[in-house]
Amino acid sequence: MRMLLVKGLGVAWIESWCSVWRVRRNGREAGGVLAKCKSVGWLRQVSRSLMVVVICNNPVFVAAFNEWSQMLGLHEWPIKLLILTHLKLEQTYALREMLSITNGMVFIMDNKFRCMVYIYLPFTPNDTQPLQVALWTSQRGIRYLVPLTLFPDKFSRFIVRPTLIVAEDEYRPHATVSLEMTSEGAREIFTGPMLTLLVILAHDMNFSYDLVRPPDGAWGAKMQNGSWSGMIGMLRRKEIDVGLGPFGVTSVRAEVVDYTVPLVVDYARILGGRGSQEVDPWGFLLPLKITVWVSILISLLVVLICWQLLKFIMHINTPSHRITWNIIFKEIFNLVRIMLQQDLLLKDMWNWERIVLGMWMLATLVISRSYGGNLMSLLAVRHIPQPYQSLRDVLDDPSVTMIWEANSAYVQYYRTAEFGLYRELAISETMGRIQYQRSSRFLNSVETLVRHGSHILIAEDLTHQGYVAEDFSKTG
Repeated sequence: MRMLLVKGLGVAWIESWCSVWRVRRNGREAGGVLAKCKSVGWLRQVSRSLMVVVICNNPVFVAAFNEWSQMLGLHEWPIKLLILTHLKLEQTYALREMLSITNGMVFIMDNKFRCMVYIYLPFTPNDTQPLQVALWTSQRGIRYLVPLTLFPDKFSRFIVRPTLIVAEDEYRPHATVSLEMTSEGAREIFTGPMLTLLVILAHDMNFSYDLVRPPDGAWGAKMQNGSWSGMIGMLRRKEIDVGLGPFGVTSVRAEVVDYTVPLVVDYARILGGRGSQEVDPWGFLLPLKITVWVSILISLLVVLICWQLLKFIMHINTPSHRITWNIIFKEIFNLVRIMLQQDLLLKDMWNWERIVLGMWMLATLVISRSYGGNLMSLLAVRHIPQPYQSLRDVLDDPSVTMIWEANSAYVQYYRTAEFGLYRELAISETMGRIQYQRSSRFLNSVETLVRHGSHILIAEDLTHQGYVAEDFSKTG
């Protein structure tokens, strides 16, 4: 375990060496110490276990450390934070917010022979007293006052049942919002897998909750002025305690919020209107690929050349076997007739001629059977065009408008892209080719704009599957 000691008048970093930075009482070097303390960020990356011990008897320093802790990245749960002080308990209230959400404790020493250990419980009112976990004396050692250990896991199950404010919005199939008429008027009812998960967590972790919807109906993206929109912004401003999601994981979001483990891995898909049935006048060529047609033509020429070479080798110079252009065109016509399964009457044929024509007949029989089967399949299944198979296809079609979820992780990503396909997507936004909507309006857009073919919806695959299933249930 590596340890960082932060003192009211200095900092000592103990690993395989020791460094000490002094702070004058007038605080003029406080900024330099803070800059050096930012090395904790590097230490967190290379260390599996990190404990930060703050030794301080100055209330001003306590208040300053409360601000520094977030910049130093000390709010992550794996980091153990220990405040050791001679201050009175009420003088540590400035650390309440930080210690309630971190893996931290307060050691208050009355004298050299007695020390009291406190923890601040998460999501409790401001007037709630910290919980005394243990008492240490020089005579009896440490004595636990509650069935908890040092640095307890405060979030596995809340000791005091809090009421959390949880933000969620409609995003099918994860969460659906419907209206229910009651005596007090219309009430929004949330259903879906994410709400089932919330009920399970509330029961197992001992908390109640109130559901709210974000005013802008967005999950959240960073704006140009540095503020955040959507549920991420509500979390940032501490208007809510939990954003239910599911949220897309991005590095920009991870700077301001904490994620759970991934719940689902999904992929963005393009949902467009189904095209109308088309009749292709060249459809008779579709059963075979272009390479097969070229191979057939080459095979026909090879058979014709072999036929003429055999005539030359056999020294056949009868009127019916002379090599003239009329004879060549007639033989080509005969080979094509065989390929088209037409009758052919030839007199005075040599045996080698019968062998050549027999081999050609056998080859064309296999090809014609394959062609007939593929043609039957194409005639049985209607050809409906699907022009958008990738984002490149969408960008190349200026007639279509893209629908994206407003202030989502995707929008955050392509707006900050500097090159490539996503940079082109950001440019298309300036050309008016992107329309932003709340996720709760997606279903209405699918039934109107997307169905008519003028718009396409880009969202997760699970969301698209739900909309397609609902559309099939309505239209068949």
